[in-house]
Amino acid sequence: MKTVALIPIKLNSQRLHHKNILPIAGHPLCWHICNTLNLVEGIDEVYVYCSDEIVKNYIPASTRFLKRPEYLDGDLVKGFDIYREFIKVVDADVYVLAHTTSPFIKTETIQTALNRVLYCGYDSAFSAKREQTFAWYRDKTINYDLNDVPRTQDIEPVWIETSGFYIFRKEIYTENNRRIGFKPFIQEVSGIEAIDIDEKKDFELAKMMAKGMDRPGNKRVLIAGPCVIESEENVMLIAEKVKGIAERLNLDYFFKASFDKANRTSIDSYRGPGIDEGVRILNRVKDELELKICTDIHEPWQAEKVSQLADIIQIPAFLCRQTDLLVAAAKTGKIINVKKAQFLAPWDMKNVVKKLEDSGNKNIMLCERGTCFGYNTLVVDMTGIVEMKKLGYPVVFDATHSVQKPGGQGDATGGNRDYVEPLAKAAVAAGADALFFEVHPDPDNALSDGPNMVKLDEFEGMLERIIRIW
Repeated sequence: MKTVALIPIKLNSQRLHHKNILPIAGHPLCWHICNTLNLVEGIDEVYVYCSDEIVKNYIPASTRFLKRPEYLDGDLVKGFDIYREFIKVVDADVYVLAHTTSPFIKTETIQTALNRVLYCGYDSAFSAKREQTFAWYRDKTINYDLNDVPRTQDIEPVWIETSGFYIFRKEIYTENNRRIGFKPFIQEVSGIEAIDIDEKKDFELAKMMAKGMDRPGNKRVLIAGPCVIESEENVMLIAEKVKGIAERLNLDYFFKASFDKANRTSIDSYRGPGIDEGVRILNRVKDELELKICTDIHEPWQAEKVSQLADIIQIPAFLCRQTDLLVAAAKTGKIINVKKAQFLAPWDMKNVVKKLEDSGNKNIMLCERGTCFGYNTLVVDMTGIVEMKKLGYPVVFDATHSVQKPGGQGDATGGNRDYVEPLAKAAVAAGADALFFEVHPDPDNALSDGPNMVKLDEFEGMLERIIRIW
């Protein structure tokens, strides 16, 4: 069964000029519903239906654009005429009709309604606000008797359709010219979800609501970047691309890259530009792209120098028990992300935590990155995430190093990036607080950890699928 989402957009709105591309919460208005629909499980394709191709600059990359005839932009054209033309071009079994003017509709709200249509026998569903109040229509009461006025809490509620969404099976529309069928499911939405932006005052209210909702604590944390600094150009390209992805998906993003890979399998392997050049390049990322930085250290003396730019100082897994390294990192006062060694039990990380705490730092993150399972192989025990969370600090899941095969290529580490996405999904389901990925435009030709890095062009789609359960 195929399900398609339709978002009709008209750029020449008369009541609020260009309202569909006006900025709200850091994105164009039309971006929000596109992003929400892309995260709904069971929707196969999301389309923006608009006569002006410029709208492609304002929607997520995963949203499809379909150009509609310009005559459908007429002021007297009804919505049903637009839907009919779209259905003629894009065939599906179920359609989800949504509107840009309801930017606060939640993914789970649409998901619940869609599941009712797909699996529970309903022929349609629509968003509605529940009003338990004394309602009138054309000089007559709707839900109470004037001769027997009930208490407010006892009154029969009325349902008010919102412009949020309508879900219907194809035949409901093609055979009956209706978007609400004969057995509809009414999906209740909250007051915020029910907001419909039609005029300037609505838009100003929505901006105020968005400002109150957009707090850092509401964002999922993403740490991502190349394994090692290969070149300044490569770093800037990756950082800028992932920054855009993180903004579109509302992620709290830290750019990660190493200036020195001191634990390479072979002495002939590329290690990086070194601390001085690495710090210079990372400072450029921080200053020009306004990104937070995560990088790792291998020796205690590096902590102070790196702390001048890094927001997160990372401790490599092989070094997670090195007391002097932990103490030096802790004394910087920065967030310390400690990777659990491949040979260490998750509950043994309590000793790592104590070293950091006793050194005066409680800004701690613990990172799961796989456990040794025989020679050249790692496995991920998801109960380790649960165990480390008991220590009272956020747990990061390193999805790319977890699929490594250490030394698996003889003089280099191997890996299998095909397992990155399913392991990341399992980790967030198990309660991981943040995700770590290494990404590269051309992993097969990367200078370090290529076999387990994610292809940069595939990263956004992967994150969108992971976020559905995160």
